[in-house]
Order: sequence, then C-alpha cells, then structure tokens
Amino acid sequence: MTIENPQELLKLGVKHQKMFESTTVNLHAYKLHNKIFYLTQFKNKFTAKLKATGLICTQEADKQEYMQAFKQLIYYSVTYNNIRDGIEERAKLNVQVFEEIKSYLRGLLDSNLLVNDDEVAIYKRQLEVMEKSLALQEEMVEIWNEINIMDKEIVERGYFTDEELEKQIGYIPISGWIQYAQMKIQYDYKEDFDLIYENSINPNFKKYENFTKPDTLKNMTSNIAGPQLKKSMDRMTDGIDMSHMTREEYISYWLKTYKDRLEERFLVEWDKIRFPRFK
Repeated sequence: MTIENPQELLKLGVKHQKMFESTTVNLHAYKLHNKIFYLTQFKNKFTAKLKATGLICTQEADKQEYMQAFKQLIYYSVTYNNIRDGIEERAKLNVQVFEEIKSYLRGLLDSNLLVNDDEVAIYKRQLEVMEKSLALQEEMVEIWNEINIMDKEIVERGYFTDEELEKQIGYIPISGWIQYAQMKIQYDYKEDFDLIYENSINPNFKKYENFTKPDTLKNMTSNIAGPQLKKSMDRMTDGIDMSHMTREEYISYWLKTYKDRLEERFLVEWDKIRFPRFK
C-alpha cells in the first residue's frame, strides 16, 4: 500500500478527461484490502457542473473491490459536502441575538418589575428557551470541532476508514436534530414574544435593553418569526410532522433516510462511471 503523488494521480485522471472539462482527484482516499482508491471528478470548465466520475487505483483490483471502494468514496464525498454546507454553516451561526435576549429577560426577572405571576411565568419560560437554544448551539459547535479533528487525521493519514465514514454519516441526522430542536422550541412558544414586545414600551424596561438591532423583540413576535420558523422546519423535515418524535426517533428516522439516499446516489454514479468500465 502506498499513498501516491498528487501530480501523478492527476495525470492518471486527465487521461480520461474530455474536451471543455477539468479534472480533480480527491486526496481523501479509501483503503480496501491494503489498496488505496481515489475518487476522480470531471467537471465542465465553464459551469463547474459535474459531468462524470472515475476511480484510480495504482494496484491491481477486481470489479468487486472497485465497486465497494467507489461506494464508500461516493458516500464520503456527498457527506463531506453536506457537512460543509450544513454543519459548518450552522456551527458558525452568530447567536448574539439569543445572548442579548437572554440578558434582557434575566435583567427584568431580577428587577422585580414584573408583578403579574402569569407574565413572570412567560418571561421565565422564554429565558429557558434562550438557554436551551444556546446549549444546543454549543453541542453543534462541539460536533464541528470533532469533525475538524477527524478531518485533520484523515488528511495526515491519506485515507479514511469505514468507522470514520460511519461517524461522519451519523453527524448529519444529529446536527439536523439540534437545528430542528432549536427551531421547534422557539416556534412552540412564539406567542410569548407578543407579550414581551408589547411590554417593552414600558419606560422602566428600556434600561434593560442592549440590543444590537432595535427591532430584535419585534422580529421575535409570532407574526414575524412564526412563519419563518415553520417554513424552515418544513424544509428540514420534507413537510413531515415530527413534533411527536423523541431525539432518538428523529435521528433514527433521518439516519435511515440519509443512508437510503446515499445508496441511490451511489447506484446512479456507478451506472455512469467513466473509468474503470466493466463488462
């Protein structure tokens, strides 16, 4: 088993390149039976649209080995992109607004300005919502940090393992749950902000405001935030009502769904792989 020179690998891929295409070789390789396999992609030079894929292995391998390696590499490539497009973006989300609202609510609760027990309960509930949302965000950041550590190890080693791929696939539904849970708890109690915003006109409340954006509380009211949250949740769940599901049920459902979609993608790509071709 040897880790090949990137330039030599590229030369092997370019041999199969067609007119108006660019060639890339993914150096996140896969090891099978002590052989290293590399996924090659051919894209339109002008649109960057993927035209075809190929598989490089400088050692002798049979059809079943190529097929198994190609499957794992497609799974990894798709998941790698999904992680960068989804988890990375969500982990780097600016949650300053949640911190500002949390500070505002805590300040009012500590001030004893709220004398109505029902209103006190609403402010406490929203404080818990903000704290829960921030705790979930910390979990998302931890996942992103774990992914970066794993990615560094893969780059240094030159290939990924089945265990690492399985773990990366598992991050997809877990991160999905975190995002869904953040939105759902905010959606369930969105009407709380109708009262909180209405009360904010009280001059005695103003000194507790320290918002970067003056419309922060208004934008959290049910008429504004509600439709946005509902649209986002529907997009995440393909419009399926999952409000009755536990964390474990949600993750289990989407893990199976995601793996089914990966399998479909693999079969499509294997059917049109440019090289090697088998009878």
